Amino acid sequence: MIKLNIRLPEDFIAEEVRCGYKVTKEMKEVWAVELDLLNRFLQACEKHGLHCYADAGTLLGAVRHKGFIPWDDDIDLVMLRGDYEKMIRLAKKGEFEAPYLFQTVYTDKHYPRGHAQFRNSLTTGMLYSEHGKNLQYNQGIFMDIFVLDGVPESPFWLRVTRKVYSKLRHLSRLFLHRSWTMFKFLFWLCELILRANPVRKCRRAAPLGFVFEIEKRIRDKAMYDKTVYLPFEFLSIPAPYEYEKFLDHRYKDWRTPTHVPTIHGGRPPRNNMFRNGLDKLIVGVTTDELVSYKGKKAIIPFFDRIEIVRSCKYVDVAVVQNDMDKLTMCKKLGANVLFVGDDWYDTDKWKAYEKEFAEAGIKKSISHIQRAYHLPNLEKM
Repeated sequence: MIKLNIRLPEDFIAEEVRCGYKVTKEMKEVWAVELDLLNRFLQACEKHGLHCYADAGTLLGAVRHKGFIPWDDDIDLVMLRGDYEKMIRLAKKGEFEAPYLFQTVYTDKHYPRGHAQFRNSLTTGMLYSEHGKNLQYNQGIFMDIFVLDGVPESPFWLRVTRKVYSKLRHLSRLFLHRSWTMFKFLFWLCELILRANPVRKCRRAAPLGFVFEIEKRIRDKAMYDKTVYLPFEFLSIPAPYEYEKFLDHRYKDWRTPTHVPTIHGGRPPRNNMFRNGLDKLIVGVTTDELVSYKGKKAIIPFFDRIEIVRSCKYVDVAVVQNDMDKLTMCKKLGANVLFVGDDWYDTDKWKAYEKEFAEAGIKKSISHIQRAYHLPNLEKM
């Protein structure tokens, strides 16, 4: 039985429809845990004079919905490097009592990510892609806390910083389950690279340790000179005072809600969201050679991966993907809908594809795959 340290409004957990989207009771329970995490983290920041800010979908939700985006299920915060590292030191000294955990490489062995996550240890919240991997770190429901580092003025040095960081991070992961000492050392080198341009001396800032769409995540550091508080469900959340400027850059037409398919709950998609209204589902499986273009090596051999996909209940056909020419493949297969991941949504590549696919009469749909959750019964205090 979970005891939350916030008092939930009456009927907060009840299922409801927001913006035409049904938010289930189960997801409301996840939201309640997230809000409890947010409240506890903000208490620690206030106590020690540290600053954090809503970011990404959380900032968008606060501005547009005064809370969660109805089809979202987590909270994203950012901190400038100095405050972030102070919080790490406080966490190591015991700032957070159980069940709260401020999780970083330095506080939880085998934790692999380059940013912090603030978790409730009495719950479970994990990606479907992580099921069955016997991960050895805390997997409670979490908030993401990303760290903002200084962005070099020179595009060349930004590329060099990102390239060297990415190579070292890839190397460090090879030691994740072989030598924790070596992994931590290489991770320390990664952070040393990010600190090379102190954020206090830079005009721009970004979560340079993050993997995707870094150009869209760069922002003017001056927007954090002042803090405003925005309504977020029944709490208030800190935000940079020029939040609309950031949202314009990050999301373009963000004022109009756009529904994306979402998998909620603690199990794979039994409702077959991809097949809904379609005659056949064809899945492309990337060859080992094509995987290498991302600088990665496939762990499961191609022929095993394609057999796994073929065994999925709703997959009609699994085909070999030898290159990134999705349009030619769609034409060859006679497909009229293409599902793509949301990690490169609204990038230059996306926009180029969007035009080509529209001319070919092929619809694109974003697949936004979320997490699996387990919660004991919630108890309001």
